[in-house]
Amino acid sequence: MRDIYKQAAEVVVWLGEEDEASKTAIRYLEDIALMSVDKERMERCLPLLVGLQVKKDSDDPIGPLFKRSWFCRMWTIQEVTLPLQHQVQVLCGSISLPWMYLTIALDMLRASDYRWGEWHSAMRLQAYLSGLLTEKREGSVAKPKLLELLLYGTEKKCTDPKDRIFALFGIFQELNITVPNPDYAEPLSRIYATATVACFTNDSSMNFFYHVPSDGRRAGLPSWAVDWGDPAWASSDARATVTKKPFRASGLSASRLAFSEATLRIEVQGSVVDSVRQVGQPLSMKSRQSSAIDERLVWDGLAMEANGRWNLEDTALDVHAAVGVFASWIDLAASARFQQNRDGGNDDDDDDDDDDDDDDDDDDDDDDESRWQDLRDTLLEYHVSEETDEEYVELRSSFWPWYQAVKTSSLEASQPKPTASKQSAALQSFLALTKAAGSRFQLKAMANCRKKQLITTERKAIGLLPDIAAEAGDVIALISGLHMPVVLRPTAQGRFRYVCHAYIHGMMDSERWEKNGLVARGLWLE
Repeated sequence: MRDIYKQAAEVVVWLGEEDEASKTAIRYLEDIALMSVDKERMERCLPLLVGLQVKKDSDDPIGPLFKRSWFCRMWTIQEVTLPLQHQVQVLCGSISLPWMYLTIALDMLRASDYRWGEWHSAMRLQAYLSGLLTEKREGSVAKPKLLELLLYGTEKKCTDPKDRIFALFGIFQELNITVPNPDYAEPLSRIYATATVACFTNDSSMNFFYHVPSDGRRAGLPSWAVDWGDPAWASSDARATVTKKPFRASGLSASRLAFSEATLRIEVQGSVVDSVRQVGQPLSMKSRQSSAIDERLVWDGLAMEANGRWNLEDTALDVHAAVGVFASWIDLAASARFQQNRDGGNDDDDDDDDDDDDDDDDDDDDDDESRWQDLRDTLLEYHVSEETDEEYVELRSSFWPWYQAVKTSSLEASQPKPTASKQSAALQSFLALTKAAGSRFQLKAMANCRKKQLITTERKAIGLLPDIAAEAGDVIALISGLHMPVVLRPTAQGRFRYVCHAYIHGMMDSERWEKNGLVARGLWLE
């Protein structure tokens, strides 16, 4: 099929029979594509692009077209990526649209931040591959990232999960990406494992590890292999790592990986530096809408605005539930402090002088404040992408009012009182926190920690993990070439199973890697 599409004089993409919704969508897409050369078309589509025409999903004239099955299938991708773009026509009933017009229109929608409908996810892989192949034909020597291509493919549908890899084989050949030849006789576990290793080989990066955890991960895969049939966590999901963050847990160490095809195991270079002691409860949104904060609230300092989908009752339930979780996390962090004292202090403080009680009191006060600063920074994960330096200082300064408000709320909740409805208690928590100086920290922490859980470690550190069943006794490792620590589960054979990536305070800027002069050794993952 690769050669057929490459050599075709014309390719017609069949979307199915037309209806009024598809006719309207195609007309708008054509207007958008040609508006720079046609004043009448510009006048028709500008209200749509600037946000004056669509106020709710049902107003969207474009989205219905991208719900057609063609846009979500794997095998249709080569129809529009292997031919030259000007040779492809999209046909819906009797209405046609040049593929180039469609891609131009989608570029305009993206530039205008048009947020209605599923057009972006429906076309992400096709548009990306079309652009890569066009650049290659024009002489570009840039090497595309295989990991990115395969992750986009998790959004598509196919009858056979092996086609997540095999349906793109001809395109990979065109892009000079080396992957194993398709062989449907191979078990799915081997196909997905070798595709994961190919990501390392092609991209020279260990970032595939960050996409191993997923909500519907299938059983039977090697613990380190990506499930290419289960959608990866979106960038808006707080559990997804952001690789552009300035973390460098393993310093400037180089990526190294060895693959045993016979056993489907990999060997990475790294060091086990700690282990999980306690695992807190996850921060889950209990309200009727799972993404209450992101969908319904827009915060600017301490001001709250409704964005058309805000619901006070649901938001109050979310805030109330989060206060309870945060209170338990504060207790967990305090228990790590208590464990530190019971064990005789920090590992680096064995020579402390116990004769001067005043000095001891001062040291305890300083260390106690440092412990809560560690909690503050952990809950934020140094999350500064949306704030200016001044705003970030204000955000951090709101921690102490937040801490006091959470402790007060927790204390009041433990006192006997007349029975109140869940909604009434939630509303009281919501009003108390949104009026308090700590409200900014509360909402930022809720957004950043959603679907995560706090842990303490045997070395008295604290950290945040995705909510995917980490256990006491799991080990924390630094892996060469990986910018975040990872959690591994030891096996009886001296090997490990991969669990997830982690934020561990005090390790994220190579402090542990460089301070202790860690020597990487081979860690086998199965």
